[in-house]
Amino acid sequence: MTVLAKDEMDRLKEDGLLVLRQVVDPRVLGQVRQSISDFVDSQIEAMVSAGVVGDPHEEAPFETRWAIVSSEIDLQNSDESTRGALAQA
Repeated sequence: MTVLAKDEMDRLKEDGLLVLRQVVDPRVLGQVRQSISDFVDSQIEAMVSAGVVGDPHEEAPFETRWAIVSSEIDLQNSDESTRGALAQA
C-alpha cells in the first residue's frame, strides 16, 4: 500500500482532491472509459428513440456528450410519458 507524502496530504486537504498519475494501468483505464462510453451511447439512443431529445450530439466526445444531452432535458416541465421513457432508458 502506498502512503501519501506530506505535501500530497496537504494538497488534498487544501484543494479537496489530489491527482495521482499512472496509478491505474492504462489498459484497465481504457476498458473503463469504453464501458462508460457504451453506457452513455445506449442511454442517449434510448432518449432519442423515446423522443425525449432530438439531437444525440454524436460529434461530441462522451466526456461532454452526456452533459450536453442532459442539459436539453427539462424534467420539471416534461409530461408523464417523457419521465417514464427516461426511467426506462
